[in-house]
Amino acid sequence: MSTIDDFKNKGFSQITIPISKQEFEDTVFSYREFDKNTSEKEKEKTNYTYNKNSRVIFGYNSRSDIEGFDNKSYFQFNPDINQKNYIKDNKYYTKFINNINSVYTKVAKVIIQIIEELDSQNYINKNDFLNKENKPDLNLRILNYKPKSECTMLAKNHVDRGILTLTLYETEDGLYFVHKGKEIEIKYKENQGNLFIATRWNEFSNEKIDALEHLVKNKGYNKERSAIVVFVNPNLG
Repeated sequence: MSTIDDFKNKGFSQITIPISKQEFEDTVFSYREFDKNTSEKEKEKTNYTYNKNSRVIFGYNSRSDIEGFDNKSYFQFNPDINQKNYIKDNKYYTKFINNINSVYTKVAKVIIQIIEELDSQNYINKNDFLNKENKPDLNLRILNYKPKSECTMLAKNHVDRGILTLTLYETEDGLYFVHKGKEIEIKYKENQGNLFIATRWNEFSNEKIDALEHLVKNKGYNKERSAIVVFVNPNLG
C-alpha cells in the first residue's frame, strides 16, 4: 500500500527510518544529562531554543490550540549543523549535539524523499514545503513529559494544523492520535516512524483529510515519557 493510500485510509503512514532504537535511546539519555547538568545561563549560549517564556511554544508557522506550557518540561531544538554557537568544555552538550545532529541529518533526507514522492503523485506541491536551498522547514524536537506536570496536562488533546508530523521514538507508551473518531495508539518499532498529515494539506489536493487529534494518555503515570518528533511546516505565504 502506498503512502498516499495509508493517509486516506488511516490518517497516517508507517515509514522506514535509518535510525536504530539504540541511537534514539542514546540521544534522549544525552539530552536528559545535558538538561540536568547545565545551568539556564549556559543553555542560552547553545544553538537551540528552550522556550522559557514563549506563549507560542511550537515556533514559527505552526498552529496549536495550546496556549501555555510547563516551560521546564518542553525542549525545542532547531539544529545548527555548523555549530556556530558552542559551549566549550561541556561534555554533556558535546555528546548531545553529536547525537542530535546525526539523527537530524538522517531524518531530513527521509523527509525530503517523502515530499518528493507525494509531489510526483500530484498529492502536494513540494514548493510549499521546500525552501530555496531545497531543504525543508524542518524542526526536530525532544519532548519530555513529566508525571502530572502542566506540560503533560496541556499537551493532551490538541490538534496540530498545517504540518507534517513524524514521530520517531517514545520512551513510554501513552501517545495516541484520533482519526475519524477512532483512537490509534502509537508505539515505537525498530527502524520505523509514524508519519501524520494535518488538516491544511487538503488545500493542496482534492482529497479531504481529517484533522488528527494528539492525545497524551500518561498524565498519571509515575514515569517520564520522552519523545523525538519532527515537524515540517508548509510555506503558505
